[in-house]
Amino acid sequence: MKELLSLEGKVAIVTGSTRGLGREIALKLAKAGCLGITINSVTSSEEKFNEVSKEINKLGVETLEVKADVSKKEDVKKLFDETINKWGHIDILINNSGICSGGSYFDVTEEEWDSTIDVNLKGVFLCIQEAIKYMKAQSSGWIVNISSTAGITGGTVGPQYGASKSGVIALTQSAGRTLAKFGIYVNAVAPGDMDTELLRGLFNDNIKKEQRLKTIPLGRISNPEEIANIVLFLVSPMSSYIVGETIRASGGRI
Repeated sequence: MKELLSLEGKVAIVTGSTRGLGREIALKLAKAGCLGITINSVTSSEEKFNEVSKEINKLGVETLEVKADVSKKEDVKKLFDETINKWGHIDILINNSGICSGGSYFDVTEEEWDSTIDVNLKGVFLCIQEAIKYMKAQSSGWIVNISSTAGITGGTVGPQYGASKSGVIALTQSAGRTLAKFGIYVNAVAPGDMDTELLRGLFNDNIKKEQRLKTIPLGRISNPEEIANIVLFLVSPMSSYIVGETIRASGGRI
């Protein structure tokens, strides 16, 4: 089992990895033996970058810190160029960067719509497009896109968020079918409620939280490590016949 989950010699890029789920995924990949991990964010401070890097370095894994906006093509190119310059190859891409704003059909602005789609969907596409240049040449690669149960159900936060995450699922299906013949595995994870700063900001009212918990058969929200475990599975040999799929991790909530 340990050998099947080993990522020895692999280089990974994890977008949005200075906090929350992205940070947990980066740590999980490091514990599995990655050679190097590129840490990414566009908003985090140098201190935040350094905190995550130090945690990973303690596990004997090298890091590279790259401040880049995944919704901008030139920034995505920089993210991959710097990774290739350091290690010479890229094996794993985790598209985790995402933003979430509330609202309804009556008040969401065009700016809110555009920024959410740009980061959550366009950013995934741009990173996939850049990654496969290298993965195709080496006939191998693993890409995991972080979607959401909102991409399956439409969600309850805002129409722009559900639409962006639904697009990620469709993109995953398309990329999975298209890229499998090049030895590139593309899959997605759709978490439900998870204990992160983002969710705590959206459901900071105890009554709202209690109401939410009643809709989850397991009776609790997930923690980031549980979702990171699924990501590790999807980039390991244990998932060798899974392509273009989205794994829902919702505690049974439909």
